[in-house]
Amino acid sequence: MAKQKSIPELEAEKPENERKLSQLQHKKQQLENRITYYEKGDRRKRAHHLTPYALREVVKGVYIEAPTRVAANGGRSSVFPMTLWALSH
Repeated sequence: MAKQKSIPELEAEKPENERKLSQLQHKKQQLENRITYYEKGDRRKRAHHLTPYALREVVKGVYIEAPTRVAANGGRSSVFPMTLWALSH
């Protein structure tokens, strides 16, 4: 069985254990940030998979066809939501 430590021994170990805890919490935060970074990177890469033809079609839909639709609605809607939709698909 392990030897029980006295209170002064435990108090002497306390600062070292608190330092280790702080280091581990910092390491955990770094890893969580890295996960977030890589997840964002995956989302950003998808936008670059557009071929020149697909990109041209998106631009055409947003800037040429969408204003025509807005005019047909009496100018009540915005092109911005269409831009977001086109770039997310």
